[in-house]
Amino acid sequence: MLNNEETILKEIVWGERPPHHLSFVKIKYTHTRDGHRVDNIRDLNVVAGTVDIARGLLRYHKEPQKLKLWATLFEDVPEVFSLSLSRDAQGDLMANALKCAAGDAPVDENALALARQLVPAFPKKRFLGEALAPDTKA
Repeated sequence: MLNNEETILKEIVWGERPPHHLSFVKIKYTHTRDGHRVDNIRDLNVVAGTVDIARGLLRYHKEPQKLKLWATLFEDVPEVFSLSLSRDAQGDLMANALKCAAGDAPVDENALALARQLVPAFPKKRFLGEALAPDTKA
């Protein structure tokens, strides 16, 4: 079972919460002219796996600006969002999709097809803070 902070971070990974909701767990993420700044005083972290990234990719793939902002989080805030992508073709495809999305390049259709395969019953958007269904793995 995820605690409240982990749930909020996972929901950001899944695209169910916008990135600015990092402030709900007292993480400040701001862009500066030199790049970005992260203040994570509580040292919170969540691991994002291949299926987690697939969910977020499916959530945002039709909204390029939101997709870019979401994908950039994984590059800018690795101390909060640790990627744990499988070391195989699936993991490589998801990692490449993140890199393309963060850099304004189009996401490969193969990555979207894989995401649909990994998350066949794309979950409905839950209400913020709504518990996961008992048979759902986080």
